[in-house]
Amino acid sequence: MGGRAAEGFADAIDDGVISLDAALHWHLASNHFPPVPLAFIPTCRAAIEACNEGNDQDEIDLPEGIEWKDHRTAVLAITLVEEFHLYSFIDYEEEW
Repeated sequence: MGGRAAEGFADAIDDGVISLDAALHWHLASNHFPPVPLAFIPTCRAAIEACNEGNDQDEIDLPEGIEWKDHRTAVLAITLVEEFHLYSFIDYEEEW
């Protein structure tokens, strides 16, 4: 269910009906359990933008005061896409 809903939101972004930040708000709060803190919205947006530009190995800073599982404060864009299930928001031609 969550993946299809995220795809619908991604289509709504493309159609100009909703902003990426609003879609991420819904996705992080409603499509994960437990919900991902909304402080991650700018982080997820940066990861999506990096991947859409072909820079999936860029390091993205985490929200202030938050560390990744191994105590890093920055994570690869592709890692964020994978961990937070952001594939629906990526424009890609090949399968990941």
